[in-house]
Amino acid sequence: MINVMHLLTSFHVGGAESVALNLARATDRARFRTMACSLSGDGPMRPLFEEQGIETRCITAPANPFTRHVALAKRLARQLRADDVRVLHCHADLPAIYGPVAARMTGVRAVVFTQHSYLARSARDLGLFLQRTVSPLISHYVAISRGVLDNATQAGLMKQDRATVIYNGVDLNRFKSDLATRENGGPVEIVCVARLSPEKRHADLLDAMRMLVDRKLPVRLTLIGDGALRSDLEARTRSLGIAGHVRFLGTRADVADLLPGFDIFVLSSDFEGLPLSILEAMACRLPVVATDVGSVCEAVEDGRTGLLAPALAPEKLADALERLARDAPLRAAMGAAGRTRAERVFALDVVVREHENLYETLVREGDARK
Repeated sequence: MINVMHLLTSFHVGGAESVALNLARATDRARFRTMACSLSGDGPMRPLFEEQGIETRCITAPANPFTRHVALAKRLARQLRADDVRVLHCHADLPAIYGPVAARMTGVRAVVFTQHSYLARSARDLGLFLQRTVSPLISHYVAISRGVLDNATQAGLMKQDRATVIYNGVDLNRFKSDLATRENGGPVEIVCVARLSPEKRHADLLDAMRMLVDRKLPVRLTLIGDGALRSDLEARTRSLGIAGHVRFLGTRADVADLLPGFDIFVLSSDFEGLPLSILEAMACRLPVVATDVGSVCEAVEDGRTGLLAPALAPEKLADALERLARDAPLRAAMGAAGRTRAERVFALDVVVREHENLYETLVREGDARK
């Protein structure tokens, strides 16, 4: 039995946390004991891990700014020792700094770091400097797309000879769609699943919706997700005069059940890695309209499984949405192609097997060196 701990910045809702949850719950429990640990206390995703039978841990640093960093590393080291962790899988920046240090203190056999997004910061950023500093302590890197790997390598954050691209995976049994259940008639239902945060550019999406309404298209947009911008976006919806065409559902735990009721999935971000929400939409046979940023193009095949539009261009986004809204057969064809691509490239069971093989290989190599 190999004890694996997924180390997270927090248990708040986010892409890295969702990826870790998917991996943890699908890992073979006959071969692996899987845990999840947060470096900033409790959060709304902790119960989701525990509902899947995954043990959770919360570590917090003391308030004293002069001792907090060393104390956090020591507390994490004690937890790793208590759980007899053999593979520490770090997700995001803080875990990538504290995790390798604590692992070295306790003799953890393997440290894996997954880079979930493109780097948006200056190469002189202190966090990147610290990550480069601890790089020799990381056994292997995982990048969630080819673009992310190239970006991180160019920034000196990853070493190509210790890196593997493993795409995010989607549970095809949870995210599926029976096309016959979709109602005919009524507005074309468009959905966006994303945090209400600046990089998601919901304001551009609302502007595009105003254009679609002006073009006399029967459309309705549903926003699933919450965040600091919610009140601003609700006010913008009213000021644009499209409140009757937009719904805010907030954070939902039943996204897999909701998605099959929509016709088009849309994402209007100006910054992304490889969004899990797009993969889930494809698994539900939804055609995707998305901005061509990050590694979105590695998921969405433009003109085949969906349509790509430039970021920060609401009119282009509206044009792509209009094309699909007016053409039901095209929506069905692109949705079917998306499901096929999800099955071939992004199936969770394939992604989990790749991680399991990586863990076992690294443990064997660590044992051989000891």
